[in-house]
Amino acid sequence: MLWQTYGDCDNYAELRGSKNAVLDLQWSADGKSIYSASADHTVSTWDVHTGTRIRKHEGHQDIVNAVDVHRRGTETLCSVADDATIGLWDPRTKSAIDYMQDEYSITAVAFSANGTQLFSGGLDEVIRVWDLRRRKVLYTLEGHAGTLTSLSVSPDGSTLLSNAMDNKLKLWNIQPFAPEDRLVRTIEGAEHGEEGNLLRSCWSADGKRVASGSADRTVMIWDAGTGMPLYKLPGHKGTVVSVDLHPHEPIVLTGSIDKTLLLGELA
Repeated sequence: MLWQTYGDCDNYAELRGSKNAVLDLQWSADGKSIYSASADHTVSTWDVHTGTRIRKHEGHQDIVNAVDVHRRGTETLCSVADDATIGLWDPRTKSAIDYMQDEYSITAVAFSANGTQLFSGGLDEVIRVWDLRRRKVLYTLEGHAGTLTSLSVSPDGSTLLSNAMDNKLKLWNIQPFAPEDRLVRTIEGAEHGEEGNLLRSCWSADGKRVASGSADRTVMIWDAGTGMPLYKLPGHKGTVVSVDLHPHEPIVLTGSIDKTLLLGELA
């Protein structure tokens, strides 16, 4: 479902075709396409204007939990699934460019800012940093004590935000010549509960704030530089699983298992 952000927030399109739950969405750089990850084992490319599926990318053997897109130059997709594989895709073709194999189900993924590295995390509570040229793990980030649910790189490309079922968000220094201990900060306040939902987190466009949904039906927003909470926003009647911050205005968008989206204005 697609809605207008302003006015009456009219629903202007529906994307139909997935045979099971859609677990993640990403926009293309030009805003003309949406990429989705689905529990029907597929990644899909959708035309926003016609509402049709342009391409169904098949190859995963289990639930696809997350998808990310590298938007500079020729777009590349990555997807992660319960089959413990990372798929790399050219959105113009149906088949994967390549797969990278892990040992456990993978639930979160993100490209580095320059697209040469990829971050993945899953059931084993470890974040792996992959060299996409050599298709090998460069190093790992360890410290969470729960399944990873979200990974997101800061706008300047220097810091990775991770969210896990240990009810903690962590900020990691992912610069090339960082200290051996790359953990910058641990943030608490977003509860995961017992439902096992994959709670997604995000950065503000200026990299000064991070946000996450919570099982207590609120949205938390923190100062990324200090880890101090700035907002705790109520309104939903169920776990808030997704959040996004407007790139130019003080607006937050949240999605919940209560089947609603809420738009809120920040002071």
